[in-house]
Parts: sequence; structure tokens; C-alpha cells
Amino acid sequence: ERLVRDEEAVGSNPTSPIERTWSGHERNVLTTIAFTGFTVAFFHAAIPTHWLPFVAAGHAQRWSHSKTLLITALASTGMSAQPRYSV
Repeated sequence: ERLVRDEEAVGSNPTSPIERTWSGHERNVLTTIAFTGFTVAFFHAAIPTHWLPFVAAGHAQRWSHSKTLLITALASTGMSAQPRYSV
């Protein structure tokens, strides 16, 4: 059985008194992943197939801009609240 040094055990036990610190490289990687995720999400939401049906329906129903935005926002909350798994 091999003994584990403190450096190797850091972060592996949540009750350990040794605190886990983030290195500069790990911070850079996490920042890059977060930035990429937000960028992809923004451009994904900008695709016209996501919002154009609401604009067309609002125009056809002669809704105000605020009502169209409200309906679009309500629909988006329903989409983000649905489960991401299939049975």
C-alpha cells in the first residue's frame, strides 16, 4: 500500500483541513471555458429560428413591442425549465 503525500491528497477529501487553491493555469482554463460557453449561448440565441416566429406572430396579431417581448420572455423561461433528458 502506497502512502499518499499531502500534495496528492489536496481536494480529494471534502473534510480535509488542507484547502484547495487554484493555480493560474486552472483559472485561465476555467475562464476560457466560461467565456466560450457564454459566447456560444449568445450566438445560439441570436439564430433567427429562435425569435423570428415570435416577431412574425406579434406582427400578424398586431401586438405591441412590449407584448411581443413579454410573450417571447415567457416562452424562453418555459424552454429553459424543461428537463434535458429523454425517456
